[in-house]
Amino acid sequence: MKWVTAGVTFVNLSVVCGLLLGLAGRGLTTVSAALALVCGAAFAIAALLGTRDGAVQPEPASGPAKEQKPRKPSGSENTKNAIPSALMRYRSVWFWAVAVCFAAFAVRSFCWLLYIDGSELKIQSPNNLGDLSLHLTLIKNFANGVALWPDNPIFVSSKLRYPAGIDLFNALLSLVHIDLLIGLVWVGFSLHSRSFTGSTGGAARSLLQVFCSTAV
Repeated sequence: MKWVTAGVTFVNLSVVCGLLLGLAGRGLTTVSAALALVCGAAFAIAALLGTRDGAVQPEPASGPAKEQKPRKPSGSENTKNAIPSALMRYRSVWFWAVAVCFAAFAVRSFCWLLYIDGSELKIQSPNNLGDLSLHLTLIKNFANGVALWPDNPIFVSSKLRYPAGIDLFNALLSLVHIDLLIGLVWVGFSLHSRSFTGSTGGAARSLLQVFCSTAV
């Protein structure tokens, strides 16, 4: 879970820093985008170092014979307790069965989210046609250096009220010369897979979401 925390922190804080720098500079540039991503990475490292996986403490078979003053566990004890807990969590056969199914659906869904076929741009699911067009418009709008906070690019005389945080993050990646198609694939795959890392129930919900999103 430490890596999940670091990843989510990286995306969130990169967007916040990019928004503040864009407001200050009346638009995003390559320099401000790189600075926002560096700040997000710094916060992510701090979150990684400051987050600790909780250890599962086994309860005794019978109640304690006498009251004992609780003591703070040492770092070595936390490490010893956390390792068996993590091993037990991932020993379930059902967990890995769901993991294989999730990987198959996720790769099929995100790696062909938007791809080039000859001279045409194609998408894997027709359900994404309208939504993906909106996201591409917002990403290009941010990456072109529009003054923040911008007007709505598809409605005249209206401010943008869409929750476009992830589009702003993709615009930051685009400004530092990461290909738009590659950025969309990896951002979508990485953020969607974070819900898989918690438990078998979370993995099953993620698999159901991927299945429903790809169904026609």
